[in-house]
Amino acid sequence: MQQNDRIVLVDSSGNNIEVSRDEYVNMLMTEADRNKNDAEQLFYIGHALLSDQFFDNAIEVFTMAGNLHPQNSTYDNAIGVCYLQMKDYEKAKEYYKEHIKKFPDSALGYLNIAKACDFLHQHDELEINLKKSIELNPNLYNSLLYWLLFCKDTNRIDKGIEFLLKVAESGDSNWGPYLILALEFEERKNYGVALEYADKALMRNVDNGCAFADLATLYAKMGQVGKAIEILEERARTEELSFKELWNLTVAYYEAGNRERARELVKELEKMAEDPDSKNLIQELKDYWEQGNQA
Repeated sequence: MQQNDRIVLVDSSGNNIEVSRDEYVNMLMTEADRNKNDAEQLFYIGHALLSDQFFDNAIEVFTMAGNLHPQNSTYDNAIGVCYLQMKDYEKAKEYYKEHIKKFPDSALGYLNIAKACDFLHQHDELEINLKKSIELNPNLYNSLLYWLLFCKDTNRIDKGIEFLLKVAESGDSNWGPYLILALEFEERKNYGVALEYADKALMRNVDNGCAFADLATLYAKMGQVGKAIEILEERARTEELSFKELWNLTVAYYEAGNRERARELVKELEKMAEDPDSKNLIQELKDYWEQGNQA
């Protein structure tokens, strides 16, 4: 966490310590050198640098990771993300064009070309690359969301829905387009159609935690809190729930009137919360419940 030109870190004892930005970078680059043969650790360090906008250093560390595993597109993709966050969209676009030459099946690569084209107001290229991303991975949630927003912004939502239906029907495991369509029709308050698409997505085994949490939220918002609880509890039997999924399950139990179970789950949320934003969110929820009890 940054405070002006200082960065606040938490030491092993849980105490906050302040370091200068230069000290922070030196610490991370020293750590990168210490882990120069561990791509996973380098990737983690690179993201720490990226999140604090030390872009050149992040690129250096991601390159180190990529050199260890040149066939892994994840490290190569991360370098392009740096250019996007630097707002050097021309550079990002050119970088990702090279990226997809090396990794022609990289749905993320095509998505990120589309993002660069968006900022460059190159909508025809944006559409081509975004479609390619979705065709390569029909369940890449970010591509699907981006597609829907793009179609809305360019007043071609009917065309966008038609494309999503085509993709959904092209494979038995393509749950993503149905979930995006469910979100769209719920927003329109066309709950019958939204539920139809939500059920179709659920039948195709949603395997993305964020998407699954959104699916549970959809059911709850459309008055099917019991269904939201059912599918989240079923998922919890085979998968460790993400923070977002557990949050939705907690809220669902509270709305269903099972306050005891909701408060048990809050304790689990508190164990998972590592960043200040998550901790504040939990406190706000507890304060809201307390106000409700006093009303």
